[in-house]
Amino acid sequence: MAVARHSIVPKSSSSLLAACLLAAALLGAALVDVPSVTLGLKGDEATYVAMTLSITGDHDLKFTQTDLKRFIGLYRMGPEGIFLKQGRRPPAEGLEFGKALLHPLVAAPFVAVFGLNGFLILNILLLAGVAWLGIRYASAHGGSGAVIFALAFVFASITPIYAVWLTPESLNVALVFTAYFLWLYKHAPLAQERTPPGWRWMLSPWTDLAAACLLGAATYSKPPNALLVAPIALDALRRWRIRHTAAVSIAFLVGCLGLFALTALVTGEWNYQGGNRRTFYGTFPFSDPSVPFTSLGNSMVTNDTDSDNLLAPSVMWPMLRRNVVYFVFGCNAGLLPYFFPGLIAILAWLAHSTRRDLRRILMALTLLASVLILLILAPFSWGGGGGPPGNRYFLSLYPVLFFLAPPIGMTTAVSAFVGGALFVASWLLTPFTSSKSTWDAVDTATLRLLPIELTMVDDLPVRLSMERARIPFGEHPQVLLYFMDNRAWPPEGGRVWVHGGGTAEIIVRSDKPLKSVQITWSSPISNHVSASIAGRRAEMDLTPSQTVVSRLLTGPGVAYTRGSRGYVLRLSADRGFVPKLIDPSSTDMRLLGASAELKFEQ
Repeated sequence: MAVARHSIVPKSSSSLLAACLLAAALLGAALVDVPSVTLGLKGDEATYVAMTLSITGDHDLKFTQTDLKRFIGLYRMGPEGIFLKQGRRPPAEGLEFGKALLHPLVAAPFVAVFGLNGFLILNILLLAGVAWLGIRYASAHGGSGAVIFALAFVFASITPIYAVWLTPESLNVALVFTAYFLWLYKHAPLAQERTPPGWRWMLSPWTDLAAACLLGAATYSKPPNALLVAPIALDALRRWRIRHTAAVSIAFLVGCLGLFALTALVTGEWNYQGGNRRTFYGTFPFSDPSVPFTSLGNSMVTNDTDSDNLLAPSVMWPMLRRNVVYFVFGCNAGLLPYFFPGLIAILAWLAHSTRRDLRRILMALTLLASVLILLILAPFSWGGGGGPPGNRYFLSLYPVLFFLAPPIGMTTAVSAFVGGALFVASWLLTPFTSSKSTWDAVDTATLRLLPIELTMVDDLPVRLSMERARIPFGEHPQVLLYFMDNRAWPPEGGRVWVHGGGTAEIIVRSDKPLKSVQITWSSPISNHVSASIAGRRAEMDLTPSQTVVSRLLTGPGVAYTRGSRGYVLRLSADRGFVPKLIDPSSTDMRLLGASAELKFEQ
């Protein structure tokens, strides 16, 4: 009995099943054609892939014409969206990369052996490692639903989809999760009796130093992680362990500043996002040696924030109040749909006596501070920029919620798994397609119940679809339309055709507040139509070829950057028709419902 109780591996049948699933995932990752199966580039992949290939191919971190040729040879296209900097050397000798070098350094051995597939293999191993650590900690922490909750926390959230991204997100999650595991495992109620002799090092107080060093590395990779070391240091300080607190602080600085120093050694500048940093689409350095670096691409320097404007009370407080709601409930980046098990962890902690545990209070306050800083300093892009799945910026903060949770019962664990799956299952079942077409993946029945984040219109997934976003409308060039789904077609003159049998959601963005919208409905068939905006709604019945006008007041809308306003306009038609089936001379095979001619009054 003692051997079974101290075993650090799960039961044999569970271990065999887990091993088989992991082996199958690794085999699949090793065999696929990465450029094809990932449907090309997304996010910042171009930079991280080029950096890793530069390490494995040239044993340096310089972008030259050789790197450009190598990339084109693999992807049959240029490194769209790559970030490059002009360093201390002449541009002809190579450019510096404008991203953190940690992920390429970690991925390089895997890519050297498996090619581009090495990225997927690394991410799968990282994800499996996080799940294993979660099971270890939850088992030592107690609760009948410990294992189920650990699995739900990882696999019933948006986290697994980033395993198919060739970017640092999975690494950042693993760094933070491992760090908090090393800090907190020894304090779990059952840790002493469930840790066998060979793993007793996990009970040592010096695991705090390893945790701090990992958090330093995570901060270098993603600066919003900077506050996560505070609970470890403060926990030692509250027990008057001054030397241990100092050691934790030094370990954090070694992990963080050591990597920044390495960046300075390689590029000549400590800030990988500063300097003469540019991003490139279509035309790239070294594609035409006669064109200078400064004449190509777009300047993308991140040295500071627009703090004078963003911190003004008249701007900050209204934006913060609305963004807090969006942060929890937003359909594109909210905590509820994309990190549901984490929300369960918060509620379980607040309902349990562990809410008085000082370590958890420190963790909760640190997480809250990190989120508030993110919402205040990046009010228009707190979801991660570029329309990623869920909230990319919160992803590396998410592990903290796992360790916030008290011992979890089976009912709560199953609820976390089922609730999370209701929101993210459609994403995870088709990870490659969902990652590439995030604007379509967000169009599900459950997600449509949640509000659209109007404070970051140009960083929503729909912004990645040029056919559906930022469409100037009619006689009002100051009005832009964003079609959130396929239930309405882009404007034809001053009207929009709505799909038959569905409700279309359209973001209306204007350079100043609107007073009203006038909608002129018509349909060649009998129909029931409706429109709503800013909490006001109008619906009516149409007879064939009848024209009916409705006018809805819009109110001030939601403030967006530079004073513009955003509104969500919903249009629906109960019945549909196919023009070609009514008129054989027509070539239109769309299922149309009704035409809505829109006129906006400012």
